[in-house]
Amino acid sequence: DRRTLVSGAKDGAIMFWNTTGSLERRGMITFPSGVAALRFSNGSDAVIALGSGNRTVVARHGRDFEEERVLLEIPTANYAEFAADRPLLATLSSGGGAPPIYRVWDWQQRRLVWEKELTGTWILQFTRGGGSLLLGHQREDKSMWMQEWNLTSGQMAREWPLPFNGAAAQLSPDGKYFAAASHHGRYFHVDGGTESRDELVRTELATGRSVRLPATTREMQRGASFSANGTLYAAPSLRGFVDIIDVGSWRRVTTLSGIMTAMHSTRFSTDGSRLVTGCSGAESVLLWDTATWSRVLTLGANKSEMRRVAFSPDGNVLGA
Repeated sequence: DRRTLVSGAKDGAIMFWNTTGSLERRGMITFPSGVAALRFSNGSDAVIALGSGNRTVVARHGRDFEEERVLLEIPTANYAEFAADRPLLATLSSGGGAPPIYRVWDWQQRRLVWEKELTGTWILQFTRGGGSLLLGHQREDKSMWMQEWNLTSGQMAREWPLPFNGAAAQLSPDGKYFAAASHHGRYFHVDGGTESRDELVRTELATGRSVRLPATTREMQRGASFSANGTLYAAPSLRGFVDIIDVGSWRRVTTLSGIMTAMHSTRFSTDGSRLVTGCSGAESVLLWDTATWSRVLTLGANKSEMRRVAFSPDGNVLGA
């Protein structure tokens, strides 16, 4: 009938698409400079981004976010992460033989909040309310730990062991758990013809007790996320899957698949009704309905890997 498109994916799925429907949407907006980190303002009317060579924090606003206002100039950052609920930005600056320097900035008050020279560490995220910064740390024995640094005292408050190669840990919204993927890497030794899989590990902060769940595949990515109410956890992989996990039981709800490229990042909408995944190429940004886990929107972009994705608080705008 020339109305139905049939497509196949690398995981063996066959999909049927109704091409007669239409979806009215505003066009894609591309910022003039690269963006290292981004978040939306609480009112959803501006995008706060670190761009211009990773030295300038800007607010882009207007109907199509075409107007730009500089909020803060900082030393060049190699990596950065915004707090979700406070006007804070954590940055890592390194290079030129100098020790790595971690800084936390208040981009509203335009001031430096915290600064520390640390080695063998990386930025994970802020705790809820922005009172502490979570850093990953690798000791000399190669074990990995998650450290909590209090931004008022400037001292490390506590630390927890991370699973094997679990560099990307995420704290649940209620602060009860952290989750991480035990990542075994792309290249591995196969013993007896059996390929091992990555594991998804949930750890209770109060007791340190962990629960493990085999992932669908290997090469789990950094861009995992919890839903706003803390009941679901989405873990993407380079092999094109996203495992959706029930946090309470730590059992798999479903696995999203059927794409041609890797899944790099995930983010739930505030009301939990949608999940956005960051991929690349013709499937750069995918929107999923969390009631049916069906794909409802596909957006393409050229020569891009969407390693960060974000929803505006009102759920009407996507950033990647």
